[in-house]
Amino acid sequence: MRLFTKKDFGNGEVMWDHLDDLDPKLPLHKQEALIGCEDVLAVRYPNGFWLDVSFFQRSSPKACFVVAVVGPDEEWESALKKECKTFEELREVVIALVPTAEGEKRSRGKSS
Repeated sequence: MRLFTKKDFGNGEVMWDHLDDLDPKLPLHKQEALIGCEDVLAVRYPNGFWLDVSFFQRSSPKACFVVAVVGPDEEWESALKKECKTFEELREVVIALVPTAEGEKRSRGKSS
């Protein structure tokens, strides 16, 4: 299963996407395609922003994705972040944050 198409990212350029060969019936920590992979998606925008998806606690039932929008002069720690625990939630959050990464709307700070 592929979660995203290039069109989902607006004017962003997909630098890498390791979110393929997924089985939506399995919990996150049992996804063979994601085992050993922390940086699972990165999209670069012409304005210097990045939409970044990381996968944490990969072998734990507490596994989750963290979606971040990082500005050109911003540290990852201070970026806008959202945590996702399902593929459906991940897809919704990524698509909702594309306008922020494109610069259409921007709010700073951590969020969950």
